[in-house]
Amino acid sequence: MTATIRDLVHLGLVMDTGKASTTGGRPASLLGFDRSAVLMTLLSFTDHRLTASQIDLSGHELVRIVRDVKHLDTPGVLTEALHTLSAAAAKPSRCVAVSLPGVVAADGSVSSAPAVGLKSSMELRSHLGEVTGLPVLIENDVNLLALGEAARGAAKDRDDVGLVYIGAGIGGAVVREGKIEPGATRSAGEIGFLPYGGVWAAPGDTEGPFEREWSLAAVNARLIRDGLDWESVTAATPVVDAALDAWSYAALVTCCVADPATIVFAGDVCELPQGVLDELTRRVTSRSPHPVDVAFAWLGQGGVAAGVVELVSSNAELFLPDPSPTNHLYP
Repeated sequence: MTATIRDLVHLGLVMDTGKASTTGGRPASLLGFDRSAVLMTLLSFTDHRLTASQIDLSGHELVRIVRDVKHLDTPGVLTEALHTLSAAAAKPSRCVAVSLPGVVAADGSVSSAPAVGLKSSMELRSHLGEVTGLPVLIENDVNLLALGEAARGAAKDRDDVGLVYIGAGIGGAVVREGKIEPGATRSAGEIGFLPYGGVWAAPGDTEGPFEREWSLAAVNARLIRDGLDWESVTAATPVVDAALDAWSYAALVTCCVADPATIVFAGDVCELPQGVLDELTRRVTSRSPHPVDVAFAWLGQGGVAAGVVELVSSNAELFLPDPSPTNHLYP
């Protein structure tokens, strides 16, 4: 144990925090994990934008840069962003974490992520590993939001959480005992592909019919078409009433299949008027076949960083070794 602690102190991961009280004899030294000592590069794709940042294990952001990836060569943008970030960073990162809206296979290949310009089966992990020389973790953005909200947000200390994301797109995730349930093909939670109103996804669709019709962006377009906005409507307004039925349906499917203790709604839906959110809560809790709590995410995009911290913390082998000496971006 002494040798292990000495190694962790040498790596800068553990520090002396003082002395324990004693009733006699030499007081024991108190040690603590220095969460600011482990830095990670976080690449987050949202709405055709890439945000590259460096965070520590407290989720504190040290450096951030933003790039537009619409209609551009995504691997090239990634490489440039990583070079720029490394030049701005005062200390090296120990791993790279990627958050994106898409299905990520265990080997790092990506599918169903047209919103960020990633081609199907692009081996993102290999590309980033070659560029940085660092270990790489890639995860679906909604999965990370669910991890973050379960660990530090609206569902803190809940063992079983189902998250329904409603924003520019629609997605879902289930967290059990602090871990994501990925499914056999890591496609669990793709509720945007649910059939609804007699409409089914067609083979090869990269966007599901439920997402296409009931994302917040689609509902907003209907409101604008009718000359309405969220300040002028109530839960009884036909467009809003239909949207609440659709969104509660997504939550109820999650309840029936995964039986979570808590449903967390995340995304821009959380910014809607309180009366609308209250009615959404009522429809879920009153129609669920078993008791379920409903909460609304409050970490925002910070939920992704919190999720990354949880993911990396459960993969300690990524940051315990010293960074690769051959790494040309983070020497």
